[in-house]
Amino acid sequence: MERLRPLVAAKAAPAQDLDRAESEAEFSLASIEKGNAAVARAELDLKFTEVRASINGIIGRAEVTVGNLVARDRTLLTTISSWEPMRVVFSISESDYLS
Repeated sequence: MERLRPLVAAKAAPAQDLDRAESEAEFSLASIEKGNAAVARAELDLKFTEVRASINGIIGRAEVTVGNLVARDRTLLTTISSWEPMRVVFSISESDYLS
């Protein structure tokens, strides 16, 4: 493009060649922007694949496996049992309690 401008100004090259070079340069820049947008979208999509629990504990059996289709707030992935605080309920007889 830069080489064509002086040639077109001196009428040594047709203006059509400069127009074509400018449009190809704009198309190339637009293609780069499109690629950057695709990368940004892929990075955002990747962030949505990470699952974090809001509590500490032990994870139970997985309800889905790799490749299953899941939906946010509708698919149970697994169950987490909390460690802290731990609550235990059991029954004992009065005589066992007193001894």
